[in-house]
Amino acid sequence: MASSLSSSSTASPMPTSRQRGSGSHLLLLRTPPDGPPDQDPYRTALPRSWSSASVRVLDTAFPHPHLLAQELELLHDGHYDGVALTSARSVDAYRRQLAHDPAPPSPPPSLPFFVVGQATHDALAPLVPPSTPILGARESGTGESLARFVLAHFAHSSPSSSSTSSPPPRRTRTLLYLTGDKNRDTLPCLLADGGITAHELQVYATQRAHGFEGELERALRRVAGEGEGGSERECEEEIGEGEAQTRDVWVALFSPSSAREALSTLRSLGALPRPPSSTSTSSPPPSTSPSSSSRPSPFAHLRIRLAAIGPVTARFVAEHAPDLSVEAVASRPEAGALVAAVLEAAGGAGGAGDA
Repeated sequence: MASSLSSSSTASPMPTSRQRGSGSHLLLLRTPPDGPPDQDPYRTALPRSWSSASVRVLDTAFPHPHLLAQELELLHDGHYDGVALTSARSVDAYRRQLAHDPAPPSPPPSLPFFVVGQATHDALAPLVPPSTPILGARESGTGESLARFVLAHFAHSSPSSSSTSSPPPRRTRTLLYLTGDKNRDTLPCLLADGGITAHELQVYATQRAHGFEGELERALRRVAGEGEGGSERECEEEIGEGEAQTRDVWVALFSPSSAREALSTLRSLGALPRPPSSTSTSSPPPSTSPSSSSRPSPFAHLRIRLAAIGPVTARFVAEHAPDLSVEAVASRPEAGALVAAVLEAAGGAGGAGDA
């Protein structure tokens, strides 16, 4: 039975009053980090004139733990030539399994783990023996590029098994591929074309975080200049008097599923325009939020600009919200690459600020 989804949707600390109104703002639609702000790689990569905040879009459940336990037994026994993980959530599922009592047996220390991006690598590293090869983080930024890396790796490796034991003979190499509920079939298809089987096991599922719309609205109001104790009326009066200056808010999207929820909510809050009926294939339902009424939007002076963690998310926006444009796409699914793409795109609009 699937575990229950978390009901938390907490935003990270918002800009201070000193930061409000200076430079631009990066709104990261991701799970807020647990550590202090000075250890958040997104904040440390930003210029000092920028502010940032994080809002959780999706909650995660970890279904079928017994199936994962069975597969880890097979992994230990040498039935797989490697493990593929394309997200930190897959690593979270693996970590939860390791915390069980009794813990599952360890995989052979020479068995390779193939991952997308440095964040997935860093999340996995403490969970495996130091001698375990964690491959592909620097070479791949998408499932497609990871598949090509895996094919190249096995094409140049010894035909002998990576396990210290002797597994049953098989005609093709096989990877254990830990996935989510909204996984694309790009990696398995490319591997199959190259003679490698990817055994897919869903280890996590996502859904819209409870309270996401309220957290996102509060985050935008803070960026718009409304203090913690300020009212909506006061914010509207400021806008009406022309006191608020236009400010860029870069909204960073981290997956197609979170992008779908985020864009729909931004539209319902009035921070993004409603999609033209002729181009939208998935218009959000009418909102009962006060900001969707005939009153001026409290976010009228915010210019929402979109950034994506990678090309898959950017393509999703282009296909499902063609009236919007993703202006910055990270070259790699990492904090430094995303911030660099945002700063480059913002440079022409006076948003880069001082380093």
